[in-house]
Amino acid sequence: MHAIRPPACAGLFYPADPRELAQDVQCLLADAPQPVLTPKALIVPHAGYIY
Repeated sequence: MHAIRPPACAGLFYPADPRELAQDVQCLLADAPQPVLTPKALIVPHAGYIY
């Protein structure tokens, strides 16, 4: 059995409302340029996306 913990930083680094968070992420992804090549690695920050 897998447990899913509640989000620890909801409302701090990103919106606490899941619908607002989803809308923000969709807007950010819509503005992202399309990659020219297929990436071989990703650098994924773990702080709030406002930074």
